[in-house]
Amino acid sequence: MTLFTAVFSATLVFLAGPEALAEKVEVRVRLKKELSRLEISGLGVRIFSDSPSVAVTAGSGGVVTAKINRTQEGQWTILWQNEANRQRLDGEKLAIRGQFLRLGGEPVPYELEVVSNPKRGLDVM
Repeated sequence: MTLFTAVFSATLVFLAGPEALAEKVEVRVRLKKELSRLEISGLGVRIFSDSPSVAVTAGSGGVVTAKINRTQEGQWTILWQNEANRQRLDGEKLAIRGQFLRLGGEPVPYELEVVSNPKRGLDVM
């Protein structure tokens, strides 16, 4: 446990009381905001929509790259490298999972969430 984690946990318990130990609190951190489009690459990349719950993957194994956009009509479009057809998903947000994920070349956690930013573009958490 790092010093930051210990201090942060102790602060949460102090502020919320002892019942905070029994509850699991999830904290989401915004990694990128207001992106016009998203390019994600990695091994075994899977993209899930929240409504209806649907998953899409690239047809080939190995490292793959997906370009993700959100249309003005509110649909997600996914274009995998070396594939001509765009896949379309409905829903408010996407979950992305995979190994050795990179967002535009930067390493990111193995599980991400993508949502529309109310101002402009896409936010990645």
